[in-house]
Order: sequence, then structure tokens, then C-alpha cells
Amino acid sequence: MKALTQMQETGERLYDGITFKADNPDQKRLVIKNGNLFLVMNPNGFLADTSPQSPFGVYSSDTRYLKRWNIFAEGAPLRLLSTNLNSGFEAEFIYGNQTVAGIPEQSIMVTRNLVIDRHLHERVTVKNYSPSRKELDIAITYGADFVDIFEVRGARRNKNGTQKAPLLSRLRSPTPGCRLRLEYSGVDSVIMQTVLDIRSQAMVDASTAGLVRIPLKLEAGEECVIECTIRAIQGRLNPPSLRYRDFETACRSARSTYKHWLSKTTRIRSDNAALNALIDKAYQDIYTLRIQTPGGPALAAGLPWFACPFGRDQAITAMQILPFHQETALEVIQNLAHYQGQKNDSYREEKPGKILHELRLGEMARTGEVPFSPYYGTVDATPLWLMLLCKYASLTGDFETVKTLWPKVEAALEYLEKEMVCGYLTYGGTDTVTALSNQGWKDSHDSITYSNGEMAKPPIALVEVQGYLYGALQGIASLAQSLQKPEIAAKLSKMAAALKIRFLKDFWMDENNFPALALDGYGNRCDVIASNPGHLIGTGILNQDQEARVLERLTESDMLTPWGVRTLSSREKAYNPMSYHNGSVWPHDNALLAGKSIAPEILTAMVDLVRHRADGRLPELVCGFKSDQISGPVDYPVSCSPQAWSAGAPLLLLSRLLGISYENGVVALQNPVFPDWLGKLEVTNLRLGGHRLDLLYQRDNSVVRTSITYKSKNLAVTG
Repeated sequence: MKALTQMQETGERLYDGITFKADNPDQKRLVIKNGNLFLVMNPNGFLADTSPQSPFGVYSSDTRYLKRWNIFAEGAPLRLLSTNLNSGFEAEFIYGNQTVAGIPEQSIMVTRNLVIDRHLHERVTVKNYSPSRKELDIAITYGADFVDIFEVRGARRNKNGTQKAPLLSRLRSPTPGCRLRLEYSGVDSVIMQTVLDIRSQAMVDASTAGLVRIPLKLEAGEECVIECTIRAIQGRLNPPSLRYRDFETACRSARSTYKHWLSKTTRIRSDNAALNALIDKAYQDIYTLRIQTPGGPALAAGLPWFACPFGRDQAITAMQILPFHQETALEVIQNLAHYQGQKNDSYREEKPGKILHELRLGEMARTGEVPFSPYYGTVDATPLWLMLLCKYASLTGDFETVKTLWPKVEAALEYLEKEMVCGYLTYGGTDTVTALSNQGWKDSHDSITYSNGEMAKPPIALVEVQGYLYGALQGIASLAQSLQKPEIAAKLSKMAAALKIRFLKDFWMDENNFPALALDGYGNRCDVIASNPGHLIGTGILNQDQEARVLERLTESDMLTPWGVRTLSSREKAYNPMSYHNGSVWPHDNALLAGKSIAPEILTAMVDLVRHRADGRLPELVCGFKSDQISGPVDYPVSCSPQAWSAGAPLLLLSRLLGISYENGVVALQNPVFPDWLGKLEVTNLRLGGHRLDLLYQRDNSVVRTSITYKSKNLAVTG
């Protein structure tokens, strides 16, 4: 009863209620990240200490380690002149001073360079551009609150840990300065510390009251450099973690690590600058969203609210980028296998064999105040993990990994078989109160409806989930056959065949010639036109004519916008272009539904969407307005950026457009298709089954021709 009450309170305050989002969802923000550390800044590049629910801060492992960080010149705020987020882990800001006594405006330039490697490093350069000597104080205000990410998002706690008074010490070499230690002891006695090092050849005058002063005397044209290191440390201080690293060394280290990671990807270059920039940003964002968990490397879903691993998001993103970066896919496979459910736990919705939904590492998760340690409330992560494993094995030939994970595969299959009591994978309809009322990718409370606008009655069988299930059963059957397990292969093939027959009978709406969004607990169809059936493309659960019909329907005027396909038809009663799932446009959704016939149109929409965005990246989602309703895409206020499966979306589209498939050691090159604006594309370092393949695509009038520029000696190619 206690666990049930706890779950009910959690669900009410975190998900289906208003407090799911931060208090200031419309605040513009800038983000850089590397590893588990990330920085969320206001548009001026600072951390404004406004309220506990302000999103700005330095975060690590679901905890905010720094909430206030502002720089002033002679007591006045700096005036922003330029912003440049050079990469996912670097930023540069240029400011001028405001008019103060004896110092004209914009005669003092302040340049801030930031980079994250293991820690956050900042170099502040103050230069006097006036013709005479100037004396001024540079002041830095700082502060930490060590709140959990769920508190930032609106959760209220009954008890908090203890924050100690800051400790101040002097630094003498290699550059003098001061060190401030801010410490918090959680209710679980876990120590969290923020260590601030501020160094300069000028005198650094620090106090434990949240203020650091650096008095400067600058001759005309003279500059002074201030270097700051911000460390977020869980547990007791480890002396090596406090070792000095200058800003330039930190930059070289961060860039070198990224360059090494990038060297293992497939290089894609075209004659279209906008597409090249989109691909570069996709790789950069995937790299930026990598994190370390106790269970190994993983991908965070999106910043700032979801800097943690999700089952569904990781599996989909890994499949999107699989042809172009297989190491990331392997890391995701292993990470999700590590956290596979082991027991029955109603609070966390854990079951043996089930793949997690969300993993949090903060204090509220550690103490059980929220169930995300990890939380398993998802209906689709398990079949998606199996699909990913199948696709990975097919593309790489890495059957050793499959053999190692086979007990995990069998556990997942056993879980799925137990869940299919009504013939489908469903969620809801039990007495257990869950943190999410909807457990597919459209997880907002109002996302699954009937055509009359009413919400579906659980238990709910989502259309796309049955496609994932079919793909998983067929894929694992094939793997089982390769591993000399014919009985398992036969059983799974039989289950898949029965599922397909049942699915086409129950889900296909003859009156609409289109699949239903879902079946409710009474077998009634959620008879709306939605984007979800597009996820069936390529799973095999539909025949060829049905796939063609789905693609045709998704591109009709009530579904298609200049930015992609809507999540829900504009003719439906529940339609709202400003909603999260009932009429918005999601790049990852569009990539999954884009069969080859419409992939050029969807890629064009994505390139056009990015043209309107200053950060050059695809957002989590945009509002679903048409171009004749409003000019340009309309941002959704709490959209995450970067977002993993949005970053992977253009890579999935390209893999479909290029017409490359690999099976049984043979590459097939079949009928590549390009948008009209694309004439030439080079693919270098494509890895297939341990082999390398380089390709050149060139448009010849309306035909795209493929040339092999390099291939490994023993690689067979057809087409």
C-alpha cells in the first residue's frame, strides 16, 4: 500500500500533471555538454539565479551543481555582442561594458571561452580598448543548490539534505588564485561537491558569500586573463581530479577525443552545403549526448530535461545511425542488456526480462522518492531492443555478442510471451498506478484517442508496438536459425505469423483503408488518422500494397506540413498543432515513417526546417502549423535540443535513400533516390560485416548512378 501511494503521488506531480515541465518553459537557453557534465545557460551565456525551477545551471548525473554564475564589470551587467557555440562542448561569448564612471560603454571587451572535457573550463579575457589606462572591478557571483533534476522540473520534497558553508583556500601555482568548495550531503548521506578554481595574474579576492572580485588596472590595449575550472564531484574528493589543467590543454583534449570518435563514423559529403551541415550537426549531437552509467556507456535522450538513458530512445537512435556508427549501437545494446529487469517490482514496473524505460542517478532516484532507478514503465523498449540486436548482428556479423547476450534474449522473449495474454503487447488496465498513463512514444496523457476526441480506455494495444513485436519475433527467429536453434526459430516464426493475421484483421480499418492508432481494452479501435502506423513500414507486418497506402495517406494535406508529417490529422477532433503529440511534427517520427517513396520529400522538409534554426539542429519537435497559417516553423516551448533521435533522423533517411542493404556477406546496391536539389554524394568508410565500402552517387538527369570507389577485397557487391 505504501509503494502504491508513493507511485500515485509521483505520477501526479511528475508526469500527467502541469509540473511535468519546468516553471519557465518558454525561456530561451543555450546548452553545451560532454560526458555526464552539461551547462544550461541563458541567452547571455550566464546562470541567472531566478528560482529553483529555473533551468539554468551546471548539471551532472541528474543534480545541479551550480545555479549562479554571473560576471559584472564595475557592478554592471555585461552587454552581449556575439555568441558562438562552436561545437556541442564549446562556446564563445563576446561582451562590451556598459557606461560606468570614467569608462565609456564598449571600451572594455570581455571574451568568454568555455569548454567541457572532464570538467567545465572557462577563460575570461578582459581587454581595454580605450586610449588610456582604466581601473575596474570584474566581479563573479556564484552559488549552488544541489537540487535534483526532478525538483527543477517542479517536484516537491518532504526532506532535503544538508548544505555546508563554502570553504575558501588559496592557490599558488602554477597560476595564483583561489579555490571554493561547496558541499552538500544528501538524505542518503552521499556527498556532492562543487569545486571552483579561479586563477589570474591579477589579485583574486574571493569570499564565501557568493562573490569573487578581481580588481584590474589595464593600460590602453592591455588585457588580463582569468581562468576558471568548475568541477562537479560525487563522493569524497579525489586528489587527481583537482589537478590543474589549463584552458588550452582542456580544449585540445576535448577536440582530440571527438576527432577520434568521428574517425570511426562513415563520412558523408554532398554537393549541398545545407545537407552537409545537417549531417555534421547530427554526428556532433550524437557524440555530445553520450554518457557514462554504472552499466556502461549510453546515450542520453535530450537536453536539458532528459540527460539520461531511455530504453526506447536509445534503441531507436542506435538503429537510425547503425549503418554509419556501429560502436554506438553496440554500446546501447550492452547498456540496455545490463539494466534488463530481474524481478517483479510494481513501484518501478520492473518485470524479469523487461527493458528499462528511464534511468536516473540523482538523489531522488537513489532514495526511491521517484521510481526511476531505473523505471520500466514502457511497452515498446523490449521489442525495440531485440530489433536493434538483430539489425546489428546482420550488419556487422558480430554473432559472438549475440551468443553472449542470448540468455538476455531468452529472458526478453519469455517476458513478451507472458505479456501477450490477449494476443498483443498492451499497457494499462491494472490496479497499479503508473507514472505514465500512456507508455508508447506518444506518452502524454491525452495522446491516444478515438475519433470522437475521447481518450482511449485501457488496456491499450498501440499499432506501432505490434509492428515492433513482429519485427523482433521475425528477427530473433532468423538469429536463432543462424545459431543452430531451429526449435526456437520455428516457434517464433509461428508466433509472428499468427500475430500478422490477427493484426490485419483487428487493426486495419476498411472504411479508412488505414490502420487504427490502437485497440482499447474492449477491442474497439482508436479510429483516428495518426502518424504511428508509419512506424510499421519495413517491419513486415503489412504487405507491400498496404505499406504503399499508408505512405500515400500520410502525405495527404491534413497530415503533411512543410516541416514533415503531423502526429495527428488536422481533421480529427483531438487535433491541436500546438500540442505535444496531437498535431505536432517530430523529426524522428518522420524518419521512421518515411518509406523510400516519400523519403526525398521528408529529407527536404528537414533541411528546410533547419534553415530556420540558429543552432543548425533538428529539435525534438515543432508545432504542426501549415505555411499558409504562419510563416516559418513554430517552436514547441519545452522541446529538447539536442535530442538523440532527432539527431539520428537524417542519417536514417539517408540510409534509405542510398539503397544499401547487407545480408549473408553480400552488399546489394538498389535504386538510390535523391531529392531534386541533390546531385552528388560521397560515402566513405561504410562498414559492413567487417569490410569497408566507399561509394559515389551522381545524378544523371533523373537517374542516380552508383559507383564503387573502394571496397575490401573479399566483399561481394551486387546491383
